[in-house]
Amino acid sequence: MKVKVFGDLDSINNKRGTNELVLKFITQEISDEDAGLVMGLRNKYLCLLLSTSDATEEDVAELEEDFKVVNRLDKKTPSQRLRAVLWHQWDKRQKQRYPDFESYYARKMENIINTESELIDG
Repeated sequence: MKVKVFGDLDSINNKRGTNELVLKFITQEISDEDAGLVMGLRNKYLCLLLSTSDATEEDVAELEEDFKVVNRLDKKTPSQRLRAVLWHQWDKRQKQRYPDFESYYARKMENIINTESELIDG
């Protein structure tokens, strides 16, 4: 499904603890039908093209080809999921003890590696 909307990129923020960006895009007024289509895309893995002018047909064709490859990444990898879980643990309970996430993450990963290594050595 494709929906084409125009508007302003209102703000850009970094998602805390990651290199992910949070984009706030404010559309111009759109039809109820387009609004419904956009709402139907919520919580879906999307490919987004940002441009200050209309994209050419070549841009769109290239984007569609890129999206076919990226689409295989619909879900987070197990390591990305583990990092997200560890970040939430740190954010909720460990900030006082570990002032920055990277030190907490390194320590937790070392513990996991050591635990798994012990299982190999028996």
